[in-house]
Amino acid sequence: MPIDGATAIAYTGACVGLVGGGVALFNARKAVCWKRAELANTYMMDFNNNPELVFAGRCLDWQRGKLIVPESLQPYLPEGEKLIDHDRRVYAIAVSPFLQVGEMDNDPRVQIYRTSPDMFLS
Repeated sequence: MPIDGATAIAYTGACVGLVGGGVALFNARKAVCWKRAELANTYMMDFNNNPELVFAGRCLDWQRGKLIVPESLQPYLPEGEKLIDHDRRVYAIAVSPFLQVGEMDNDPRVQIYRTSPDMFLS
């Protein structure tokens, strides 16, 4: 069965169209990934430039250790201290919805831990 010129041109056009469509889909997917990475990078720059957010992130991430308290939260500490001993159990008590007002007076870390997620989530 011989193929005439019009049929060959139609098949060639269809193949070129499919390849062009594939390239367009690839470029569109790449652009979406680029925008997603750019948005994440913007959020991370804002996160790393804010000491309260860094503190809240470390409270969530670390199990134990010493944490540097940001200047805005240092008035909660006695005698101008700048470090706290982080304890995940105290953090869990502080963010509990059943925390009573009197329990916040027992340990200054509770008030700091209670305040830091507010900054993190807003």
